Amino acid sequence: MVKIKGVYKNGAIKLEEKINATDELNVIVEFLPKINTLKKAININDLNWLKSQKTLKSCKGNWSADVIEERREGN
Repeated sequence: MVKIKGVYKNGAIKLEEKINATDELNVIVEFLPKINTLKKAININDLNWLKSQKTLKSCKGNWSADVIEERREGN
């Protein structure tokens, strides 16, 4: 199976990559929600494992479960 991203606009699908196929292919089209782009790019220098550990040290409960639940709720 090959997965290729694309955009649906005005009744047509435009693929981001070209497919070299001579035979007819079966496809499945899944419409995904539009993703908002970040207004500010993430600066790799702002990411610091030790700072994150210190910040989360006082966190009570299961942080991973909270993140998963928040994503399920769409917040």
